Amino acid sequence: MHSSEVRAAVPQIDWQKLYEAAMLEMNPDKLAACIGAADQAIAQRESLVDTMELERRKLADARSSSRV
Repeated sequence: MHSSEVRAAVPQIDWQKLYEAAMLEMNPDKLAACIGAADQAIAQRESLVDTMELERRKLADARSSSRV
């Protein structure tokens, strides 16, 4: 399976938007769900073969920041 086929098979989730939403969420009742959604999207993106090194660093930074 080529990376373009993997990309077509796996729906793309904009991890950056989910991460930003989690970092900006002020409602404590919604915060855990926002962080969980961002973490899941980050993990999904990290699992793709075609992720470039720069994006991998951004993903790692986002993952460590969301654990604070």
